[in-house]
This record gives sequence, C-alpha cells and structure tokens, in this order.
Amino acid sequence: MRNSFALVLVMFIGTSFGNAQGIVNTERMLTNAGDSLTLSLEIAGDLSLGNVSLLQVDTQLSSGIRKGNHLYRALFGYDFLRSDGSTLSADLFHQFRYNYFVNRHSLYGFYQIQNAKALKLKNRQLAGGGFRFNLYQKKKEYVDVAIGGFYESEIYNDPNANNNRTAVQQFRVNVNVFNRLMLTQRTQFLTTLYYQVSAENTKDARLFLESTIRYTIGKSAFFVMYRDRYHSTPYIAGIEKADQKILFGFSFDL
Repeated sequence: MRNSFALVLVMFIGTSFGNAQGIVNTERMLTNAGDSLTLSLEIAGDLSLGNVSLLQVDTQLSSGIRKGNHLYRALFGYDFLRSDGSTLSADLFHQFRYNYFVNRHSLYGFYQIQNAKALKLKNRQLAGGGFRFNLYQKKKEYVDVAIGGFYESEIYNDPNANNNRTAVQQFRVNVNVFNRLMLTQRTQFLTTLYYQVSAENTKDARLFLESTIRYTIGKSAFFVMYRDRYHSTPYIAGIEKADQKILFGFSFDL
C-alpha cells in the first residue's frame, strides 16, 4: 500500500455548546491505517469580528501504521479559543495506542496525556488496555465492542481547594461501541460510544458520543459530525456536566 496523507478541513455549523472534549476518539485511524505510514490532519476554525471578537482553532494530527498483526498509532492535538481578548482554551493532548490483532479481534493498550482549560483540567494522564471484539462484519460494515480498564490521574485548578488544586487518582472500567453502516455505496454512518465508570464510585461516569455521516467521491469526502461529552459528577464547581458540538468538513487523500 502506498504512503498516504489525508488533510481534513473542518468548519463549524449549527450549534457549539462548550469547548471541551475531554475524551479523544481514535477510531478513524484504526480504519485508515495500513502497511505504510498514514497521516491525517484535521483543522477546525471559527472567526468572528465586530460586536463579538472570537477566534477558535482546533487541530489534530494522527499517524498510524500496521505491520502484520501489530497496529501502532499516535495522535497529537491542540485546541485554541480566544474571545474578546480572553483566552478560554489552549489545550494539548497526546495519545499513543497499540493493537495486536487475533483474527478480527484485538488486544489494545494506550497512554494519553492532556489538559483542558475549559474544564479547569491542568493535567490528565491515562494508561490502560483491554480487548476489542468484532460482533459483526460484512464488507465495509462492522459492529465492535471493547471492554477494558485504565488508571486515571488528574489535577484540576480549584481556587476553593488547598494549594488551589484538586487531585484525583482512580481506576475506571470502560465499555466502547464502534459501528460503521453503509447507507449507500458512497455514504457511511459511523458511531463511536465511550462509557467510562469509576471502579470506586459507580455514580461517577463519563459518556462520549460521536456520530458522523460521510459521503465519498473518489479520494475525497464530505461529512457532518456530532459530538456529545457528559460527566455525571464534575469535580470542580461551575463546570457543566455536558458539552455538545456539530461540525462539517471536507477531506481528501494525497
């Protein structure tokens, strides 16, 4: 397979509520990576001038390569939001992920580090793994379920706490669902669902949903995407439980 480079240009439409994703979706790189290095770049932006001055730029660079039963992926991202002279978000994330395939199933492990200013999250580090089952596959369609766990270490900026910070360390159990449905020969409907619950407190749960409709024309594609993040028990006062976002974009391979 030849080397490929995918450039994805994304612009905001509809409504964007909140600006913190918190959970990183790596599913697209799982389906795109081949036996040569694959690179994918996403750029999202919004610029408003006049009564409200707003600049928002979200970028994500993903790379992946598969050698036999081994799949290696790395993701890097930066989200920036500035409104009326105030920086509301300047967030970085890095994730490294490994899959070992057994027929259509796989073992996986990952390490992730990030911050999210809108969530007052100064630093988050995750390390874990699990097993991914393929429940259904027919040509390009599939349904997969992953079950695993990870250790979570977080530091929040909290003016009401000692030393102005709150630290959280715990183990979470996760159940993930991945689906791709072909609506037509060129139209795909993709869904990723992450459910993460604390092993110490089952009322502390996180949910992330990403749904995408993608229409391909040759080596190019148009898509619309919906994202929803929910945390049942935010650790810092003033943080909303949920964020939602709608985006559309265009992608092509070089």
